[in-house]
Amino acid sequence: MWRGDTKRRRSAARRNPSTAVRCRLLARVLVAIALAVPCVGAAQDEGPGVIDQVRSSLDGLLLRDDLTAQQVAVTEEMQAWLDALREQDLNPLHMRLLDAIARGLPHSAGELSVREIVDTVAALVDLVVDDELDEEQAAELEAKLVVDPDDIFSRTRLVRHYDTTRLDGSARAHGKHVVWLVENAPYAYELRRTGDNRIFGLSAGEAYSAGFEAWRRHVEREPDNPVFLARYARFVELKQPSLAVDLLERAHRVDARNPWLAEELGTLYLRAAMRADERAYDAQAAAKALRQFDRAYDLADDDIMRHSVLGQRAWAAFAAKRYDLAKQHAQAMLDANPPQDPDGDLLHKGNTILGRIALIEGDVALAKMHLLESGKVPTSPSLGSFGPSMTLASELLAMGQREVVLDYFDLCAIFWDAEELNTWRVAIDTGQTPDFGHHAWLR
Repeated sequence: MWRGDTKRRRSAARRNPSTAVRCRLLARVLVAIALAVPCVGAAQDEGPGVIDQVRSSLDGLLLRDDLTAQQVAVTEEMQAWLDALREQDLNPLHMRLLDAIARGLPHSAGELSVREIVDTVAALVDLVVDDELDEEQAAELEAKLVVDPDDIFSRTRLVRHYDTTRLDGSARAHGKHVVWLVENAPYAYELRRTGDNRIFGLSAGEAYSAGFEAWRRHVEREPDNPVFLARYARFVELKQPSLAVDLLERAHRVDARNPWLAEELGTLYLRAAMRADERAYDAQAAAKALRQFDRAYDLADDDIMRHSVLGQRAWAAFAAKRYDLAKQHAQAMLDANPPQDPDGDLLHKGNTILGRIALIEGDVALAKMHLLESGKVPTSPSLGSFGPSMTLASELLAMGQREVVLDYFDLCAIFWDAEELNTWRVAIDTGQTPDFGHHAWLR
């Protein structure tokens, strides 16, 4: 039971931002539409039919002649996603949001991007539709695809389902559906920045090769398509990181004002800067990453994007040994958390960085304070699934600071229910050094 729950939590953590972030996205789009169309402020009819109204508005959107191929493809896909929504499952806020979208779409040019529209629909579906499938439901969706192979929503649900059961023998089925999307629907929403569409060569080698060739052909046909270049890079980044960097650099040259591309490129640069032991960094390469994160932050047009980049900037500055700048960025991570809606990830990572800098500067007491503060955080999909960083804890433990590390374990147990904490506690109590594994360098 625990193992299955963990797989589901890890899948959710990889696929979706936190519920708070998604709600902020929905609220932001609702406000944007209300500003663009003042009359939207008071919905006229939030009863049955609002989903059909959105579908009709999306039909009208597709009549515009200024849409890119990607916008057309994803808008059409979102029309199918609407079929998954049932109005009896929507609360008044959901209904109001859909009503606002339906009436605001005709007036959205220049005020609300198509990307935000489809991201909002997708986020709403993710919030409302139960994504868990049992084997019988998965078999029903497989049967639907035999009749209608172009049913992208059903295929998306299967990709997500098989991603959670890869260790149980579903890697080939997962790879098959991802490859179909790459070959036939390269603009599909599921192929954006997620973890559950990634194919691992060891468990699905044939699928990886097929997906690789499909993306290569897409890029060969459209060498300046930044979407294809970026998605190809994400597909190969774990197995062929040098190729991924080259592809993202090409995408960035074509779409230089895209903050997401700058952030992704910075992430690859920072990963390349890590040395073999995962703890030391190539300062020069880290500085290269920092420049991309700074660019992403400057280009970001909303707080969601800026919060996403804050932690990356701080770690890159730390790795580049620019400790004053790292301290400034880490403090910004803490300051970006309103008391009524704190972000556990930002608080945890920000305090970890500040604590490590305190140790470098010789202030052990301050480092201990930041270690405890990094544990006094609300849970998040990432913290609850992958667990906390033990980097600062391991550094303090090496200095003989046992008690504060044990206190830190107690705090982490509130948001991370894992046996590792007990194992590490026993090791410390018996005078041994715990094996923190990847948690010892988890950023």
